Amino acid sequence: MRPDMRALTHLLPYGYATSQAQMILQMDYYDPARHTVSPKLVLANNTVVEPSAVVHIPDPVKPTRHLFRADFNLPAGTTSSRVRIDSTTNSVIHVPFVQDVQLNSY
Repeated sequence: MRPDMRALTHLLPYGYATSQAQMILQMDYYDPARHTVSPKLVLANNTVVEPSAVVHIPDPVKPTRHLFRADFNLPAGTTSSRVRIDSTTNSVIHVPFVQDVQLNSY
């Protein structure tokens, strides 16, 4: 097993042109001392877009669950993208997983 992980969706059409998007990512069995997560978007031309801001919110009820909200500034006229989630662990025994992901475009 590897200490790094990458998840990539298929191309998701927005239905209109936009320059802003937001990803809501919920990770379970996530331990900030052991793991990292890096949400990204991949455009139709394979350009990787890093978030302009990421907010990390630990779940108040379940300590192993964490929500990440990532805001993206996209090139004007963007009509689709793929979600890419990169993460790492310092132990192949302790591996987080993506519980759900939501992509919003504005």
